[in-house]
Amino acid sequence: MTNAPFGDCASAELHRADHIQSYGALVVIDKHSQLICACSANIHAFGGKPPAELLGASWSALFTAAQLPSLFAPIDEPGSDMPHLHETALGNRAVLLSQHSMNEVTLVEIEPLDAAASSQAQDKTLRSAAFERADYLNALSASTTAESAAKLLMTTVARITQFDRVMLYRFLPEWHGEVIAETLQSGVPGFLGLRFPATDLPENARRLYLRNGQRLIVDAYSEAVPVLTAAGCPPIDFTFSSLRAVHPVHIQYLKNIGAPASFSVSIVVASHLWGLIACHHLAPRKVALPQRLLCEELARIGSIHMSDMAAMQIEGARAAYREARAEVRGTLRTLDPRIDSINSQLTPIRKMFGAQGIWAHLDGRDTYGGDVPDDVSLSVLKNRLETFDRFGIAHSDRIDPSLAKYRPLVRFSSGLLFLPLVDQDFVLLMRSEQIEQVSWAGKPQALDDGPLDVQGLSPRASFQRWAQDVEGVAEPWQDVDIEAATKLREMLIELIERVQLESLALYDPLTGVANRNQFERKLREAILSSVRNDNLAAVYMLDLDRFKAVNDSMGHAAGDELLVEVSRRLKGIVRDRDVVARLGGDEFAIVQFQLERIEDADLVAGRILQAIRRPFHIRGQDVEIGVSIGIAFCPFHFAEEDQLLQGADLALYQAKHGGRNAFKVFSNDMLSEKEQKESVRMALEHALEGDGFSFVYQPIVAGKTRVLQSFEAFARWQHPDRGEICAAEFMPLIEQYQLAARFAQWGIREAVKQAKQWQRLGLALVPVSVNMTTRQFLGLDLVGLCSALAKEFNISLEWLRLDLEDAALLTDFQRVTEKMSALAGLNVLTNIDHFGQAPIVLKRLLGLRINQLKVPGQIFDKIDGTRRNAALAPVIRSIGKVLRVPVVATQIETATMEAQAVKAGIELLQGYSISRCLVPADAEAWLRINAGERLRASSA
Repeated sequence: MTNAPFGDCASAELHRADHIQSYGALVVIDKHSQLICACSANIHAFGGKPPAELLGASWSALFTAAQLPSLFAPIDEPGSDMPHLHETALGNRAVLLSQHSMNEVTLVEIEPLDAAASSQAQDKTLRSAAFERADYLNALSASTTAESAAKLLMTTVARITQFDRVMLYRFLPEWHGEVIAETLQSGVPGFLGLRFPATDLPENARRLYLRNGQRLIVDAYSEAVPVLTAAGCPPIDFTFSSLRAVHPVHIQYLKNIGAPASFSVSIVVASHLWGLIACHHLAPRKVALPQRLLCEELARIGSIHMSDMAAMQIEGARAAYREARAEVRGTLRTLDPRIDSINSQLTPIRKMFGAQGIWAHLDGRDTYGGDVPDDVSLSVLKNRLETFDRFGIAHSDRIDPSLAKYRPLVRFSSGLLFLPLVDQDFVLLMRSEQIEQVSWAGKPQALDDGPLDVQGLSPRASFQRWAQDVEGVAEPWQDVDIEAATKLREMLIELIERVQLESLALYDPLTGVANRNQFERKLREAILSSVRNDNLAAVYMLDLDRFKAVNDSMGHAAGDELLVEVSRRLKGIVRDRDVVARLGGDEFAIVQFQLERIEDADLVAGRILQAIRRPFHIRGQDVEIGVSIGIAFCPFHFAEEDQLLQGADLALYQAKHGGRNAFKVFSNDMLSEKEQKESVRMALEHALEGDGFSFVYQPIVAGKTRVLQSFEAFARWQHPDRGEICAAEFMPLIEQYQLAARFAQWGIREAVKQAKQWQRLGLALVPVSVNMTTRQFLGLDLVGLCSALAKEFNISLEWLRLDLEDAALLTDFQRVTEKMSALAGLNVLTNIDHFGQAPIVLKRLLGLRINQLKVPGQIFDKIDGTRRNAALAPVIRSIGKVLRVPVVATQIETATMEAQAVKAGIELLQGYSISRCLVPADAEAWLRINAGERLRASSA
């Protein structure tokens, strides 16, 4: 036998049968050799020749060319579900030949045409088939639902076949089937409203029904006929065969249900098996092949009509979803750009999807709407959600068996639609349990106690009504629901990512409070509200006292921790609507909305002084600092932004020079202090024009050898009264007085000037990096400036590097990268500073002319005890490898941090643990030592 016998009914390859039904005969012709390679054992009853005489013989031993008009179809022609029919005679017997091509063979199926069958076939094919089609099409055009179209098909098939019981069998989501309509001959019991379990029609059988549109079983009590094959016969595919034998389990099923004859017609809607027209006859019954093909043709027509209606229904649902989604999007755009603004739209989202409950987990906070389980049950559900895939939508309409013991979960969340968002955020839609009493046609074996007998899936002895209360099941989610949820998820993720990017642009990355941009925006809002509503707004300017001493004695990492703690205390003092901002360095500001009295600001300032005076516990030490505060009011003092800031600055100046650790409210007699601030601006301009600014250089060394690799240049201001001032203190003034562009030009010129001096001394140059803000990088003609300096000092610039914060790539990626590429044409490369602080799409970095990635050394600091940051080190190191650039760990303040960085494979180190910042003469000494190291290495 070429084809193996059937296996168990759940996994058997039903299209590979090795028997046929006995009401016809089969001949299989090999297309290559044109020889008969297989035939049924009963072929002699039709062709007059025994199998032994036919196997291996030419097809012409049994047929004429006129009888097989399409025998020579191409070998690669796909199987045809509409066979070629030919009425003829074999010997003295009238037969109907059904011929169709399957891969390498042609199947010729032979059915007898006795007087009854011939009359039946003639009636439906020659006389009334056209009328049958026309009547059906007219009636079908009036059908407005899939169910009404399917019922019309059922009555039409019943009229054509005259079977005792004809049922419309609709598949349910889990492939159970339900009889939703039927026609019955007198005295025949029906199954209307009853369900049949999915095991009655396993998946392998459903696959065949999806491809082959009709299936006849003439007599369940007749013996199947073996298919005999010649040597070398290829496997035979019986997918489109009418005679293919039936699995013994299904034969027994028909016997148990009392219907030895059955005929089924597939209803396929949008390439999905929607249902079956299932016909039963209480005695053996044959239906002529033309009749069967007519029923199949009508089913195809009906399926197209149903598919069109389904498509229209889906488009209607999509339109409704689009409209609802647009309303949600429009509302979110009118709200403050915050992630938790999504919570305001939970009710519209819930109603959009026909859910009874909704749960949003955003920014670590939970918000609920509608009917949801209790807190204990939700915590159990939360644990289960953590196991879900976060890269796409997940859904279910039946409670997980492991959760069924939690009755609130069953009641309120039997149906789940899970929308994972960014990080750990999610939205979960919940549909409540719909307890339903289901009537089965006999108790399904799958519901019996004990394991399921796979080899005996369906032959139940009883089909009597058996009632079951189905619990833990919700209304199922449709494909259009999942599609809409996917689009909603994309919209919400886009919103969250936009808010996060805006947060990066509006919030200080170190402390999380507002930055200067956000401060200015909120100040304008406060002034507008104050003027319109005739109430008070206040602006506070704050400067920390003794902060520089902490930075110098304990290092930048300790200073950063202190700034974070100061921010936390300030936020704990003001109201939710008020805004705390860090403007730069140790300079903070506060905007207060809608004050009732000026005196209220005195109370707030007093609480700030008290809070900042309390010791801070930083790195195992108690640190004491103070704060100076200047306050101005709108509209009491000024109603213009610049004037209000100027007034608060003047008050701050008074507080600092009046002994510090105090607050002052602006008064008109402070206006004379403007002259002092003007003198500050003039001092900065004088420093730029003369020699008031200078560079110090901090070495960057190889992690394993400590050999010098490059320098980073840091600016210092030699103030005539205060002495040396670091950039963190004077850069805010540079920005305030709009001197940033001139300062950047001075910086690059100073670096080139110093490099030329070292070159004159015969020293080999190492790369030197100069810090650039985004505004400086984009606003200056750096290519022109560098080209001019190279000519002026007669020096190439392959050693010059520009340090640019990673957030610059989010500001204007195209302009930034174009300028990076243009500078690279002069061999001036760019380092990405503070890498990992901004959410950059890593793929965008590929192909950029980057020289180094610089990461803050705090990720190697074990003081916080969590060590979570340490996990970033191998990630950033791997990114460096992909980009083929070294990684520099900056601000390495301790030996422990240094050891951890080296252990993590970071190539380059920078910080006080390596070296303090060096004046040019000391940096020169490092260059000479570096030259000696190279000389010794070359000698070796």
